[in-house]
Amino acid sequence: MYLKNKKFIILALTSLLISESIYLMVMRNNKNTIINQINKEKEDLYQELQLNTLVSKLAVYEVEDERGPLTMVRHGKIGDGGYVVPEIALQEADVLLGYGIADDISFEEQFSDKYKKPSIGFDCGTEKIAIKNPLCTFVRECITNNTPLYSSQTNSVKFSTYSEQISRMNFDNKKVFIKMDIEGAEYEAFADIYKHANNITGIVLEMHFVRVKETAFANKLLSELEKDFHLVHVHGNNCAVENFTTLFSSGKIPKALELTFINKKLVKRAKIAQNQKHPSPLDTENCPTKSPYNFEIFRTYNNN
Repeated sequence: MYLKNKKFIILALTSLLISESIYLMVMRNNKNTIINQINKEKEDLYQELQLNTLVSKLAVYEVEDERGPLTMVRHGKIGDGGYVVPEIALQEADVLLGYGIADDISFEEQFSDKYKKPSIGFDCGTEKIAIKNPLCTFVRECITNNTPLYSSQTNSVKFSTYSEQISRMNFDNKKVFIKMDIEGAEYEAFADIYKHANNITGIVLEMHFVRVKETAFANKLLSELEKDFHLVHVHGNNCAVENFTTLFSSGKIPKALELTFINKKLVKRAKIAQNQKHPSPLDTENCPTKSPYNFEIFRTYNNN
């Protein structure tokens, strides 16, 4: 009888310990689930705040010089690789530097064709590219980011800062127009480019902000750029899958935007444009088989 009771007590205690262990495991898992859920909600809220801030910086300006409104032109090929820019920003540049070429150097070469000035395309993921105009050259090199962007790149390719590049090429005192589409590495690259804003006539930039931290980087970048440049054109890259909406805009905005800036020195007058709807008649779609992203930035949010 004693042995049976002992066995019963042992079984009961074992069962109790197992039950307590299971309970603790469930509670621990629930605690982790709750913590993960709270962290996810905090991250979502932070992203929402960052995107709302980003939208506040996307209002385009109408700009004029002493002769009147600046002429906007489409430069580069139809579709992906072409951008809408103020013509004067190209005319005033001594050289065009393009970052992110892949297999398309049309933007750079058209600059050399039209203005008879040098252009250089940089890309460390491309071996070589066919160029007809001798004023247009290709350099197998990337700007600042030491992490290869593409699987075809190796750590043996050359990386350098903007300052190093213009010094090496004797462009320190030249007026430069910049084109950049480097798949998220733009934030690191511009940390050095800022210092040379005085000699940059204009910029076309594809900005990517899929991840939360990239949206924060994008806001910082736009805050820096608006000190010396006016944003004059926005186009949503319709190849982008990720998009977002805010209370201060209508329509879906892709998380890859083509932005055009002009140096304030080339502008006599500037005001927030009445029309904040995108795309514009000059735009063409990056992915021709997909529908465009149609969106509008509300001017009231920009207090102008």
